[in-house]
Amino acid sequence: MVTTFGKLKQSITDASTRLGAVRYLDYGSQLLPSDNWLQPIMHKRQNFEYEKEVRVVRWRQDETDPLLATPDGELPPSGYEMEWDPEAALDSVIVSAHAEEWFYEVVQKIVAQFAPALSNLVIWSDMRADPVY
Repeated sequence: MVTTFGKLKQSITDASTRLGAVRYLDYGSQLLPSDNWLQPIMHKRQNFEYEKEVRVVRWRQDETDPLLATPDGELPPSGYEMEWDPEAALDSVIVSAHAEEWFYEVVQKIVAQFAPALSNLVIWSDMRADPVY
């Protein structure tokens, strides 16, 4: 998906949700900062730096939060549903050059179902084109 940090940040309205840029480290020579519990979530190996990834993080706030375990010990859900408008936040959806044709078609169908205004913006990665010599 292609967007800007500003558009993505503006599209997130849940007060307990944060957005941040991932930092990339050479774990062989750099230590993971330990000043914040979010540090492990917001760091990746330097090999992935080309991704320029951002992450959306929501955390449990207090014992009334539905994401906490129930009194009988049941685990909370593995995900959190939040209101979000992909049509306002995204500029395009890029499919990997290495994906099969069927995968591209599935992405097109999902986008058409959940974000119809983006239907014409599902595109193959430029890496799919023949190289220019």
